[in-house]
Amino acid sequence: MSAADLPAPALAGAALGIEITQTIRIADQEYSTVRISVPAGSFLDGQKLGALEDENDREIVLVQEGDKLVIDPERDVPIAAGNGVLIFARHDRVLEVVSRNRKSGKG
Repeated sequence: MSAADLPAPALAGAALGIEITQTIRIADQEYSTVRISVPAGSFLDGQKLGALEDENDREIVLVQEGDKLVIDPERDVPIAAGNGVLIFARHDRVLEVVSRNRKSGKG
């Protein structure tokens, strides 16, 4: 990866109000790690972590509630409005969650 390529994911994430912390290529597939905030009304709000992972084919690797960080949280951990979540998945699946989270959190 060239130095010119490094800021691209960060700039794209900033434009969407998210933080893309890592993007890697494995077997010709791009994977990303992204941190998002869960707004009230999001499809994530009130869901159990395991169900979200199963239904959306993504791995939630960290849940933040205020100053409390839970790394590799259990599947029965509920996600709530105001939480931050760190998601690892194929880049297209990460973008889908980001899009759904933004749409469902509006209005």
